[in-house]
Amino acid sequence: MTDKVLYITGRGGDHTKGLGGYISTLVPNYSGVSVSVPFLRQCVDEQIVEIRRAITNHGTGTLIANSYGAYLTILSLIDFEHELEQVVLLSPVLGKAMAKDRMYYSRPPATVRVSNAIKERRINLPERTAIFVGTEDELYDPPLLATYTEIIGESNVYLLEGQHHNLDKDLMQDILRERLR
Repeated sequence: MTDKVLYITGRGGDHTKGLGGYISTLVPNYSGVSVSVPFLRQCVDEQIVEIRRAITNHGTGTLIANSYGAYLTILSLIDFEHELEQVVLLSPVLGKAMAKDRMYYSRPPATVRVSNAIKERRINLPERTAIFVGTEDELYDPPLLATYTEIIGESNVYLLEGQHHNLDKDLMQDILRERLR
């Protein structure tokens, strides 16, 4: 059973409420980073420094990151030595994404940095890394997800049929209980 979790919220999130509040009930040692408005006012490099500091302070255990917080986590893990045992990315923003069938385009900051790090295999993900993405998520970009699948292995990428960016609450709780067992 995982007893130590660091949670990085999605954009505008509060790690003490919602999903973070739920995770805190599952483990005895919980901490988080809220990707709140004040946090987002910092430049992306300052955000990375803050997340790396949280990872270092956390030490071993599990990191769970949601949506844009997952993207910032990926940026933070480029060329970064850490002691994390498991990383769980929920509905992650993985980089520049385009859904032609949905007329949707997303380009978060530092996408070239992430893209180069993926190609060069410089994202330091632990062996126990899992990505959960809904097939109806507007940020789901199959070619982009395929590049991450090459890095972490097909058995660690979960396409959730019919799920949108906000995963159903019951499914989310099942995923978390399973990953924290």
